Amino acid sequence: MVEEFKLSNDHVQVRYRGEAHTIPTGTRVDDFLQVADGTIDDTVLAATVNRRAVMLDFPLRGRVDLELVRYGSRGGELVYKRSVSLMLYEACLELFPETRLAIGQSLGNCYHFEVRGDHSPLREMARALEDRMRELHAERRAFIRETVTIEEIEDFFKKRGCEDKLALLATRRSSTVHTIRCGRFVDLAHSPFAPHTGCLPTFAVRAYGDGLLLRFPRRANRDRLPAFKPPKKLYATYVETRHWQELLGVRHVGDLNRLALNGKIKDLIHISEGLHEKKIAAIADRIASGVHDGLKLVTIAGPSSSGKTTFSKRLSVQLRVAGLEPVALSLDDYYVDRDAT
Repeated sequence: MVEEFKLSNDHVQVRYRGEAHTIPTGTRVDDFLQVADGTIDDTVLAATVNRRAVMLDFPLRGRVDLELVRYGSRGGELVYKRSVSLMLYEACLELFPETRLAIGQSLGNCYHFEVRGDHSPLREMARALEDRMRELHAERRAFIRETVTIEEIEDFFKKRGCEDKLALLATRRSSTVHTIRCGRFVDLAHSPFAPHTGCLPTFAVRAYGDGLLLRFPRRANRDRLPAFKPPKKLYATYVETRHWQELLGVRHVGDLNRLALNGKIKDLIHISEGLHEKKIAAIADRIASGVHDGLKLVTIAGPSSSGKTTFSKRLSVQLRVAGLEPVALSLDDYYVDRDAT
């Protein structure tokens, strides 16, 4: 007699807040939390199931270590920004159906959106979008995740002329894809979203440059926006980079994937390196002209592993071309001696 083998069990073993729970297989995270905690606070934006970030509608199976993703954590901040961005897309589709927003660079605690197609003056548009988003927040409208076939979502995006989405799908190997919406606007769901718009109380939309800025609160305080400081230099760099990439035919991630697959990504890398070297040479020329006016020290700042040391070496070469003899003072071994790294 052959013993019957069952791959799945009828119940899930969930470890949550240091305690073990047994629940039916397929129970959603939010349903479990309603039983375990009695309520779900609006600061709970998502969860991790065995260290994988999921939405609160995720069905639980097998053995589960469950933790909450709240606003105030790095993961919660990302979910918040992602969800507010979808609210902006939804508001734009409702108010300005002939206009398309294209998300661009993160500028400080803001996202910049390029405005494409026919649209109202940007200031008027920003006010209208923010007002509509506040109405959506008050509605506590649910973010709905659905799984559809590649063919279904391709047909949907073709009808709406979403070339960037179609380019992303062209390199996808799976036969299905997750989508997300909080109304009529549908997007690809690459990561978790908040359970509903009521979890997103603080934001602002303002005109800036050739588009819109979507502003977010800081991680330490969800209920207040920080003072706005126009990111002039960062924005100018972003605009220059965007125009340069468009000249090279890289308008979105789908174009970058295409270059990687057809082998032309090396050309893009070489051109990028050439542009970078040209910029460094221009900086070196400005430094050299400043030396005559008493300039003695140039500082280079940046996050860890951002390329400060490499940049300083390349800058040193260009300064020598300009007739200077630079001396580099590295802080890589400020905390730990070089021989210990």
